[in-house]
Amino acid sequence: MKFSQFAIVVAFLCTVATAGTIQAQDAAKTVVADISKVDKAPAFPGGQEALTTHLKEKVVYPAACRMSQAKGTVNVGFTVNADGTITSVEHLGNPEMDNRLIKEGLRVVGAMPKWEPATMNGEKVACKMVLPIYFAPN
Repeated sequence: MKFSQFAIVVAFLCTVATAGTIQAQDAAKTVVADISKVDKAPAFPGGQEALTTHLKEKVVYPAACRMSQAKGTVNVGFTVNADGTITSVEHLGNPEMDNRLIKEGLRVVGAMPKWEPATMNGEKVACKMVLPIYFAPN
């Protein structure tokens, strides 16, 4: 069942999956920036409205959840890399959440197209993000 058949509210706040400082990793010097420290936050291509449209088209409320009326917010953490690719997709939050909803949230975020990466001091940098997705049956 497509998005239009259930309620999903996306409170797209560019929040940090984990608090911390900017850190350099391995020889490639991949920088993972704290969202509060970047000059420009990562953005879905086309902006917030395009992200909402994308989620409406791609998120599927699991049919198996209809009987139990499973609902709730799946907080999906991920990294938008300097090249715009999405990696390190993970569920952040309530371990009691229905696994079928978690899997759907992770699937949709993991399959997203490249984003416009964050910039800091004029350079593209990787940045951690959190996308809350609210699931509820109609």
